[in-house]
Amino acid sequence: MGKCSAIFFAPLFCLGLSACSMASLDQYGSQVTVLENPPQNCEEISGIFLGRGPAEQYAMNNLRNIVGEKGGTHVVITGGTQLMQGFLPVGGNSLTIKGLGYKCGGTASG
Repeated sequence: MGKCSAIFFAPLFCLGLSACSMASLDQYGSQVTVLENPPQNCEEISGIFLGRGPAEQYAMNNLRNIVGEKGGTHVVITGGTQLMQGFLPVGGNSLTIKGLGYKCGGTASG
């Protein structure tokens, strides 16, 4: 019985670890700074951006990556929601973080 339960839970444990470790910043997201208030003399880039993931850091990195890909240099967090489904973190739990993207410095492009 011990071997069976170890075989059953090992893939879930590994899946859980990989879900938590995927939260990396790409070349664009690493250039985005998170702020509490809108920056002065900066251009707001269109729309509200959503970062989603199974954990806060993953969702935040996802948001920064998206804003950076759109040319943003800063993001201001405007809200977030947590969706809890299932017993295990890999069972569908999801965090969504909302933010406004801004482009500061340099020449603004439309």
